[in-house]
Amino acid sequence: MNDERDDHAKGRHSRHPNPDGRPTPPPPQNPGPPGGQAGPPQRPAGGPPPPPPGGPAWPGEQPGGRPGAGGQPPPPPPGRPGGQPGGQQPQWPGAEAPEETTGAWTPSFDDDSAPGSSPSPLTSKLNGEDDATSYSPSPPPPPPGGPGQPPAGQQPPAGRPAPPPGEAPTQNLPQTPGADRGAAGAAGAAGAAGAAGAGGAAAGAAGAAAGAGAASGGAGATREPNLLTHSDQATYNYYADDFDDDPYGDDDRFGDHQSGGAADVGSAGFPGRDDDEDPDDDMSAAQAKRAVLWRRIRRACYVGAAAAVIIPTLVFIYGYLFWEAPDEQKLLNMKQPITITYADDSPLATVSSDGSREVVRDLNQVSKPLRDATISAEDASFYTNPGFDFQGIARSVFFMFTGSGVGGGSTITQQFIKLDLELNKSDPDYVRKIKEIVLAFKITNEREKDDILLSYLNTAYYGRGANGITAAANAYFGKKPSEITPAEASVLAGMVQRPKGNDPREDMEQATSRFDYVLDQMVKNGFLPAAEREGLQLPETRGQSDWRIDRRLTPDQFKIKDQVLRELEEAGYDEDTLAREGFKIKTTIDPKAQKAAVEAATTQAENTLPDNIKTSLVAVEPKSGEVKAYYGGGGDVGGYDWAVAPTEPGSSFKPFAVLAGLHKGIGIGEFYDGSSPQTIAGTEFANAPNVACDVPNHCGVREAMTKSVNTVFVNMASRFGPPAIAEAAHAAGVPTEYKSGKGSTKTLQNADGQTQSGVALGMYPVKPIDMANAYATLANQGKSHTPHLVREITPREGPAIKIHNEPVKTLYDESESEAAKLAYNTIASMFDVADHAKRGLEGGRPVMSKTGTHQYLDTKDNSTAWMIGATPQLSTSVSMLASENGRNIPLQDNSGTSFYGGKYPAMVWQQFMNSYHKGLKVEQFKKTDTIGQFQDIPLPPPPTSSEPPSSSAPPPTMPSDSQDQEPTTSREKPGDGQDCGGFFEPPCESETSSPGDVAPTRRFGE
Repeated sequence: MNDERDDHAKGRHSRHPNPDGRPTPPPPQNPGPPGGQAGPPQRPAGGPPPPPPGGPAWPGEQPGGRPGAGGQPPPPPPGRPGGQPGGQQPQWPGAEAPEETTGAWTPSFDDDSAPGSSPSPLTSKLNGEDDATSYSPSPPPPPPGGPGQPPAGQQPPAGRPAPPPGEAPTQNLPQTPGADRGAAGAAGAAGAAGAAGAGGAAAGAAGAAAGAGAASGGAGATREPNLLTHSDQATYNYYADDFDDDPYGDDDRFGDHQSGGAADVGSAGFPGRDDDEDPDDDMSAAQAKRAVLWRRIRRACYVGAAAAVIIPTLVFIYGYLFWEAPDEQKLLNMKQPITITYADDSPLATVSSDGSREVVRDLNQVSKPLRDATISAEDASFYTNPGFDFQGIARSVFFMFTGSGVGGGSTITQQFIKLDLELNKSDPDYVRKIKEIVLAFKITNEREKDDILLSYLNTAYYGRGANGITAAANAYFGKKPSEITPAEASVLAGMVQRPKGNDPREDMEQATSRFDYVLDQMVKNGFLPAAEREGLQLPETRGQSDWRIDRRLTPDQFKIKDQVLRELEEAGYDEDTLAREGFKIKTTIDPKAQKAAVEAATTQAENTLPDNIKTSLVAVEPKSGEVKAYYGGGGDVGGYDWAVAPTEPGSSFKPFAVLAGLHKGIGIGEFYDGSSPQTIAGTEFANAPNVACDVPNHCGVREAMTKSVNTVFVNMASRFGPPAIAEAAHAAGVPTEYKSGKGSTKTLQNADGQTQSGVALGMYPVKPIDMANAYATLANQGKSHTPHLVREITPREGPAIKIHNEPVKTLYDESESEAAKLAYNTIASMFDVADHAKRGLEGGRPVMSKTGTHQYLDTKDNSTAWMIGATPQLSTSVSMLASENGRNIPLQDNSGTSFYGGKYPAMVWQQFMNSYHKGLKVEQFKKTDTIGQFQDIPLPPPPTSSEPPSSSAPPPTMPSDSQDQEPTTSREKPGDGQDCGGFFEPPCESETSSPGDVAPTRRFGE
């Protein structure tokens, strides 16, 4: 074709920009034929008409067409024969067999013969004068009109110039199926390459021969694979009006994709692409992405591995050079006095570490069993490790990240370093652990192992406020460290792990387990013969405060101090931590309330009660749970704290039977059989002498609570179930278990886990502080708090720390409105008790209360006596019992007469409550909706009566401010002027000889 579409001589594509500045023809504007194929760009419409044969093809061209067209053809390349005369095609050595020729169209390069000579067959073929070939089995007939003319009925698109004379149109050759596809295109490409390389007819002949071979192969000859002539070659139709038929559509060698507006570019994301994507391309792209990903992962692993080695090494070197390890004297000097104050910041007590400053100067002053036990319990490889243990570190890291355990990773050397204040003050756990390891290694290299062990023994905390082995040996056994035996050494060595929990006086079960562990470790490490270990038992220890008693404190101050330190230790602040940081402890104790409590307890005991009577008083603020007054029994400084001693509350536990019924929807207007004696659930029960309802077999809850009718509440327990009453008490704040030196004990049940009906009569021990808090829950509309004596603690440097931020709980976890209903309906049954006992408060202040007395075994005497009552501002419990030489004895006054909760305990309670509320606003209990039957239902008149039933209102259920009730029949004295019976007098002689207002729990079930 006589255009510059394929000007290989100039080394450019037909669409390549012209180097001589000629404008590139724009793409055609006419729509293409059906099928969407697009043709190559053409010369612009409206330009000069096509030149005659041999004339210039474009302005600026030389006559005769392209260079060389009008002169002699260039000589053949060396080694190749020139053109043969007579138009014969040259015969090249090794020419393709006819069956290998494809007959495909190859482009013309205008290699004209010499002037005046007829064109050779090869030239004619290259000029398009022969019929175009195809891949059909037989060549198609030439189109009507002869060579160089368009097929019948087909005209060039508008704007496209007519084809030059003598140039035959190319065909849209179909793609061959299977392996034969593309041979003609490859042959044409080979011919074009030959013409461009040689620049003459000989090379063009070679291309024509290749085209003929391709035609032959396309006609059905067997195709050899992987031949150049078999590659795909598209064809070009001059008369197509779109560009999809451009054989160069997919070839980007000439930068087509950079040409703006090239709509014929066939690639992903561009229009005009109609050939299928090769699936291998997608596979290769995916493989490339995976390769990049894995390469990045490998590099990241290399970097991480290098960092895991380099960074710890650098940190280790830096720490070893610049971090300063603590010494023994520095740690001892850290101890500061602990200041304890009342709620108004006035001083209450000071805890000093003076008794813990005595140290041992030589390791030989510590008995060998004590040294061996310490090493066995804390660091068996102490004398061989570099200051840290790899297995221990791994175990500690595992516990830290999983939360599945505590401790286990520190050696003796690391534990000594832990005591440094700066290590524990602000560093996170992992930083502290790194410092421990580095400094432990440093100290091990700088000091002897015996010196490290001695420093550890002098600075370790052993509980009970004992810092160092000298104080610990004295605190637990009253000995010097050199006098400690193997059994005692096992106790002391086991205390460091858990200074409070491993104390035999705190938890005997845990202490025994730790004791056995240390002994077994001593045997395992060869420090103790197995035969000797078998005969060792846990030794007896001293009282927890016997080794240090501050005589500057009063007995009640001493007990408050101990209770405060115990509460903080449970919150994670042991005495060692408090001393190192110099904490100031602010308590909840109101100094005026505390003074009133001490005065009430001691005044009533003067000249009336013997020294063996142990009185406790605890006052709790319902709205906060703060303990405002705390009296643990007086006596000597360091004596037993009876405010936390579990004892049987007797009838003061009966309100929880009412609460259990209310939770089931049974109101306090219900009636029960209060006759006595009764057989209930197979066991006989009886009321106290002279205690009876007005109508014994029709007794209301209010009357039964006021008169303390036992059988009514046992019937409640039978109806609701004893466990329901225990559940009600737990919901109000009574703990589910108590811990003591004998281990943990479940509350409100027998050892076998069963709860008996006697729970309604207070047969199970409860602490006075917990009973005060349970009543406080009822007074606070069913919302409970944890009772506490510590308001906040403040370190020497830093802000104050609140200790108790527990969420408020409600009765049975009900909504606040439902909990308030349960609480109000319960206390509504208790409003008449104080007035009935002549122990109401001044100014007609409303109060809910209940007395209680527990029988001493199966005797006529009593073992405990209680009075518990609350206003919306304060809940107070008072308990009395008798104890001598560590065992309980019958409760008697100086005259040897047994007394009850309505006498001395009620007197102490009344005096304290009046004193505390003096000047305070009178607050009423908030009324709520009622539950079930609330009002008492009056009995119908006797059947013999002719009068109509009375329609009068039921008996009043709320106390009247002006009401001064006369004693009921249960408090009337018998004849003969005998001063006995009732709440405040000794019992009268009777057949049963049982005291009044006593829960005879020993008469059933035990």
